[in-house]
Amino acid sequence: MKKKIYKLLKFISSPDNFNNRLTNNINNLFYKNNVIIIYIQLYNNSINIRENISNEIKNIILSFFKDKFKIQINFEIKKKTYFLKEKYNIPGIKKILIIISGKGGVGKSTVCSILSIFLSKKYKVGILDADIFGPSIPTLFKINNKNINYNKKNMFIPININNIKIISLGLLIKNNVILRGPMASKLINTIIYNTYWGKLDYLIIDLPPGTSDIHISILRDIKIHGAIFISIPKKISIIDVKKSINMVLNKYINIPIIGIIENMSFFICEKKKKKYYIFGKKNYIKNFSKKEKINFLGSIPFYKNINLLINNKIKKNKFIKTIIKNILNNIFKNEKKKL
Repeated sequence: MKKKIYKLLKFISSPDNFNNRLTNNINNLFYKNNVIIIYIQLYNNSINIRENISNEIKNIILSFFKDKFKIQINFEIKKKTYFLKEKYNIPGIKKILIIISGKGGVGKSTVCSILSIFLSKKYKVGILDADIFGPSIPTLFKINNKNINYNKKNMFIPININNIKIISLGLLIKNNVILRGPMASKLINTIIYNTYWGKLDYLIIDLPPGTSDIHISILRDIKIHGAIFISIPKKISIIDVKKSINMVLNKYINIPIIGIIENMSFFICEKKKKKYYIFGKKNYIKNFSKKEKINFLGSIPFYKNINLLINNKIKKNKFIKTIIKNILNNIFKNEKKKL
């Protein structure tokens, strides 16, 4: 009798894996005095799933056998066990920092570029532009027309601009291409594992906005030493930053947070030498950083000649230089505390 019941239950799919049969989930099955008792182990604790399985079992058994049985189904819910795999260290790179926001259009790539330029004066620096939705680094460094070369091992060789090694999806995909999530993740992984960086003190990864599979494929698999968040002083930006913070602190990702930078904080009128707070002076980012217990690294103003600064064509702006140097000092302080 038990064998016949088992055969019938093979027609029911497992809710944990639809390629498997429900019989894989059965721990025990007893039959005695017209009573069938089935013990089923599940990973999914949904009431609907349990009700559906119970109904399917009862329907298939009662429709096959002429005798009337009393059917008792007991569920045991088990937690899945996940194993944290060891993260990959990219050869030749001492530290990897990510620039992340969650919100698009907050100047993440610009901040990434400026920090890289100031870092490159003392350290060997590289930029990995992983923003598949809108890679801005080639435009900021005016290298849109450059082509990526390969070494003898068929690995990508980054373009060297002002002592910064740069590789970007924008340099590899010249035409408009529609990429689905898995394809995008695969492309980014190809760049990560097949780029010859040589020796770097810092690799800075400019991440796309959002919290998608693309982010997870990078953050979960690579050894990253710190995350720097970028936000404008608006509530709508902070909401998305909060999502990114939760992603970074997830136990399967677990990246140290160095701090948050407020971008587009204010505008300075050169004639009046007065600060104008376009988004309002409400200390959104400072208050947010205190609430989340993360370090506030500094504020960067609107600056009309920011592209000239990136391309080393402006050397006489002590105000901007002081701001960036203070931010870098705060990054170094917090980086040492976190690592």
